[in-house]
Amino acid sequence: MATSSAGDSASPAGELAASPNFWISPQWLVMIDSTLDRNMGAKALADALKINHAITTLHLGSNGISDKAAEALADALKLNHAIAILRLGSNELSDKGASALADGLKINKTLSTLHLDNNQISAEGAKALGDTLKFNQTLATLDIHSNNISDEGVKGLSGALKANNTLTTLHLDRNRVSEEGAKALAEELKVNQILSYLTFSENLIFDYDTEVLADALKVNQTLTTLNLERKEMSEKTVTTLAGALKINQTLTTLDLGNNEISYIGAGALADALKVNQNLSTLDLRE
Repeated sequence: MATSSAGDSASPAGELAASPNFWISPQWLVMIDSTLDRNMGAKALADALKINHAITTLHLGSNGISDKAAEALADALKLNHAIAILRLGSNELSDKGASALADGLKINKTLSTLHLDNNQISAEGAKALGDTLKFNQTLATLDIHSNNISDEGVKGLSGALKANNTLTTLHLDRNRVSEEGAKALAEELKVNQILSYLTFSENLIFDYDTEVLADALKVNQTLTTLNLERKEMSEKTVTTLAGALKINQTLTTLDLGNNEISYIGAGALADALKVNQNLSTLDLRE
């Protein structure tokens, strides 16, 4: 670690620097040993981060990290003024861990990217993160895909976007979202002027959520990337989306891969591209 205490084996930072369980560079730290007691390792790491102000990127994905470890990291975020990217994907975090991190972000002023994908977070955890977004003005990317936040969680996050002025990227794929959640998100997109990157693939419903999002695209002026792959879209839905593309002037990337789009749907998209001069990437791969 690039601080005066990094080489002091008596300090938490020094202990980590001497440990084979961590890969450390001046600005990156990755926990890598799968045999490490995760809670103890993350706690030692959190203690070090309270005094270390050099590490800006922290990767802790796929380490079996629990809520207890997340609570320690959340406490560290309240004091740390350097971490900008925190990756906690594919761990064992539930609503308790997500809520603890949300509390930490109410105070933290530097974290811009948070990955919580592939955990065990439900609506309660998503709502806690939503509440934080009403106050936090530094987080720009939130990845919460492959959890179980459902409609209530999406509604909590969507409502928070009304007050947030910094979140530009939101990943909500594979979260068991149905009509209510999709509608809440679409309504927010009609007025939101910040969000530019949204992924919403593989949720519970297919045609309805795509159609309400297509309706939102007719008035949204900031979204540049939209991922709607694996939605099993009908010809009617693809045609509706194509109609929105004739009006939308900001979307540059649209991912419709693995949707088995029919000849009629492809024709509707082709007609839209004769009018739309902004879309630069259209993914239709199967």
